[in-house]
Amino acid sequence: AIPKQLTQVLNEAVNAKGLDGAVAQYRELRTKYTGTMAYDLSENGLIAMAQAALGADRADNALAWLNLNLEFYPKSSRTYQIMAQAHQKKNDKDAAIKDLEKAVELDPKYANTYVGLGNALREQRKLDEAIAAFRKAIELDPRHVYAHDNLGVALSDLKKLDEAIAACCEAIRLKPD
Repeated sequence: AIPKQLTQVLNEAVNAKGLDGAVAQYRELRTKYTGTMAYDLSENGLIAMAQAALGADRADNALAWLNLNLEFYPKSSRTYQIMAQAHQKKNDKDAAIKDLEKAVELDPKYANTYVGLGNALREQRKLDEAIAAFRKAIELDPRHVYAHDNLGVALSDLKKLDEAIAACCEAIRLKPD
């Protein structure tokens, strides 16, 4: 038999048995194959399933995979980052912010999470908090173009135009194309 990727096995299970059946199959695979190289049972396996579900506009399925992932990897910052995307697709901005705050708590040195948090806060017009998140991203990664760019937009929203222009100019300096 030709080996199958975890995502293929689980997608086939979703189609044949529904999401609950696929979750049960994943638990079975973990029991049988943990410690082997048969399947990617790392946190990445279910994150890939969640990302595929998001791409297919199935945020609820994505959240189910991510919650399952948290059972096995409760300190997975990446899982919370993707959960935030799923909650944003469902227009649940408060849950998305909580997810990103948890991701930051778990991995406080990852600039991209602060940018995502800043964007989510800015959408809710929590501009001072958004600006703080963008500044933290820049502190962690001074060359993060999107942190500078989004900082400029948030500062512009507050009519702090000189600071906004400076932030946007830095973004352009870092990535002139």
